[in-house]
Order: sequence, then structure tokens, then C-alpha cells
Amino acid sequence: MHCVVSSIDVIELYLEEIYNKYKIHEAVAIRVTRNADIDVEISLIDDDVDYRGQMEDLVVNRQSLGPVRLQLDRMISKNFKSYLRTKIECAKELTVVNQYKLDLSVGFELYNELKDEFKAVVYPEKVSIQQFDFSAQRFMDSLKTRDYLVAYPYHSSNSFVQLLHEAALDPLVETIKISLYRLANPSRIVSALLYAKEKGKAVTVCLELRARFDEERNIEYSKIFEEAGCEVIYGIPNYKVHAKVCVIQMKDDRYITYIGTGNFNEKTQRQYTDLALVTTEQAVGEDAMLLFENLSDNTFVTKTQSLWIAPHLYRDLIIKEIDEEISFGRQGHIVMKMNSFNDELIMNKLIEASQAGVKVDLLVRGICCLVAGIEGISENITVKSIVGRYLEHSRIYKFGNASLARYYIGSGDLLHRNTTRRIEVFAKIKQQDLKSMIEKILSVEMDERTEGHYLLADGQYLKNMQSHLKHSQDVLYDYFRDKLK
Repeated sequence: MHCVVSSIDVIELYLEEIYNKYKIHEAVAIRVTRNADIDVEISLIDDDVDYRGQMEDLVVNRQSLGPVRLQLDRMISKNFKSYLRTKIECAKELTVVNQYKLDLSVGFELYNELKDEFKAVVYPEKVSIQQFDFSAQRFMDSLKTRDYLVAYPYHSSNSFVQLLHEAALDPLVETIKISLYRLANPSRIVSALLYAKEKGKAVTVCLELRARFDEERNIEYSKIFEEAGCEVIYGIPNYKVHAKVCVIQMKDDRYITYIGTGNFNEKTQRQYTDLALVTTEQAVGEDAMLLFENLSDNTFVTKTQSLWIAPHLYRDLIIKEIDEEISFGRQGHIVMKMNSFNDELIMNKLIEASQAGVKVDLLVRGICCLVAGIEGISENITVKSIVGRYLEHSRIYKFGNASLARYYIGSGDLLHRNTTRRIEVFAKIKQQDLKSMIEKILSVEMDERTEGHYLLADGQYLKNMQSHLKHSQDVLYDYFRDKLK
């Protein structure tokens, strides 16, 4: 027999004994959510040491930042509530009552403790698929004839780590440049980059110190990289570098480029659905090198050959693609997958597409400010949210039908912050078998026979209640496993 007891409940049970000199009138568990945004003075961005030092000071002071929410786990008296709001300096409208345990992070620990004895309530183990046989051929050699698409967490994260190790030992490799936002701890990717530096490669790391809640870890990693002799850059003032890019440069100016939708983080690569294109296309490599040159100079990329790079070459190109589908009317089709959606310009453009008869399918796991199914406005738009074993995290855009379809993957959602205030990178998928893989992902996830919640015209979500539903993540795991047979 197992018992799970909350420490809060234990304390409450013995409150009168703990505070035996007092009379207990009311008890409540509270949780204070504070503003997590850290502002850095622009004047310090050019001085790496001062910038990092200021970030360290700001992280230390995070606990004193302004409250944005006060949660209570039960109803309490008006006077008690007023007292708490005054002491915490939280506005009345930011106080909410949630009659459940306010901190559910204990679930992560419970999973490890209980998974072996309570198999019926946990997901069965699934082993990541080894996409390559490294004993038969180097990854770098296989890239000479084709591009690859890595689909996390179905595919193992070993492929990218292996690529870095091969690059470290390859005499033709001169430089490795990478943008890092969230890292695992410990990180095999960091170890591989340090190994490459040890083997004489020039390693440049663009490390985003403002990655929310990962500031301290990234500050420490920046020191490790600098001590190893790597070049560390921090991006552009007021614009977070959210792009997931790595470019390996050869002595003959050939490139291997990795463009991803998710972080270079082996832990989340086992928990999030993400995609990464690994390509030797020259234009992509040159664009990636241009990106890092601009990041080093604190300037924006305003012209590329192939990649979409926010903030100047992202939103407008999406609008251009939507306009292309509008020109086809009822023969047009748009599928967009993302985490969240609130960019009004793009929402209005999709409404225009709907009114022109274009079929618009949106896969939005989280916040979606575009309401679907409103007659005469968004009646041709469908919004589906998928929640499952893995966190749906990939960003995929498809414009057009059949052989005319254009596919893009990249790092940014359609949020204001991503379209206008971040450095994001998207790549076009050009190889036919990789297009087919992405088409399979989108078709399975949009299929009415797979689980999900649909956004209704009244703003509510309706769970798909058809019988014999499968989860898209299970279907896709089988698909990627069977492809290797």
C-alpha cells in the first residue's frame, strides 16, 4: 500500500499544536506568481562582462519582482483576503481561488517513484528510434547525397550529438556556430561543442541569457564556454535569439546546417514533438553564416537567399504565402501548426483567406486568439488542439495542395513576440521524401479519427468523442518506426 500525503495538509492538521499559543481562525495555502520578465539596460549589451553581471544581479532579485497573481486554495473571509492582498501588494482582480493543490510539480517526482508498481496509470515505455547506423557510415558522409529530417521524440537525439563529434574530428571542418536557448543539465551537446574546441575547431556560441527561468543555467554555461576559449555572443538588444540553428563550415566553404523547431536540449528532445532539418544546401548554409555575422554585429538580417529570419523576413513572407493561397480561392489550402497564436495581422489575413473560400487548418496546442467557425467570417477555419504524452512543440507551415504544396519548419510561433521581437529562423523543405514525412505528420494530426479538442465559434473547446480514436503520437511513432524496417 502506498500513501501520498501533501506536506501542506500535514502542517494544517497540526497547526494548533505548532502554534499552540495562538487561536487559529482561518488557514489557507497561497501561491504568488511574480513577473518573470527581466529587463536589461541596452547600454550594457555591448559589454559582455557587464551584461552577464547585470543578468546575474537581476536573477538574484527576481523574488522581489511585482506579483501578477495571488492564488488561494480555498475561500476565505473578506478581511483575511484583503490582508493578504495588502501584504503581498497584489491587486484585487489578480486574486483567484483554485480549490486544488497549487503546486503540482510533485507529479514529476511521483512518476519516478510509482511508475514500476502502477503501470496501468502511466504511459508504456517507448524507446526512441535510432535513425542512423553510425557503425556503417558517418552521418557527415550520408549528408553528401541527401538531406535528413529528425522527428523528436520519435527519433533519438543521438544523431545531432554524433554529428558534432564527427565535425570535431573532421580535418575539413573549420568552424561550428550554434544558437542556444535552453540546455539540458548536464548537456551532451555542450560537451560535444567543448570537445570540438579542444580539437582545434573555432566554436561560436550565441547564448541567450534572457531565456525565461533558464537565465542562471545559461549564465553558468557562458562562463564554461568562455573558459574553454569559445567565442560567446549574446544577440541583439531587446530581441531574444530564439532561433535553433547550427552551421558547420568546411575549409572549402561547404556547409552542414541544422534548422530546428525545438531547443538543443536532450531532455526536452525526449518529451517534446519537434522537427529538425539537416541539410548541405549551400544557400541555407550561407544564410546561417550571415545570421551569426549579424548577431555578432548586433544587426538584423534583411535579405536572404533561402531562410526566413525574423523579425524582418518572417511575418511578411507568411503574409505573402497566405496571399498566394487566397488567389486560388476554394482550391487554396493552408495548414499551420504552432504552440500559440495571437498575431492580429496574420489572424486577419487568415480570416480573409477563409472568406475567399480557402480551407485553413490550424493546429494550436495552447492559446489561440482566432475563433474558428464563425459564419461569414471564419467558417472555413478549423482549430484543433492536441495534448498527449508528448508536448506538441513543432512549428510547421504548409501552403498549397499536392505537388504545389510548400512546407516550412522553424522556431517561432505566431505570437507578437515571435513575429516582431525575436530572432527566429524557418527553412523550406525541398526534398520530396521529407515533404512526404511532414505531410504525414500534418494529415495524421488533423485527422478526425485522432484525439484532440476543436475550438468552437463560441470560444469553447469540444473534445473529439468519436469511438475508436487513436492518438496521433502513437500513430506517428509507428510510422517512423516502420520507415526503418
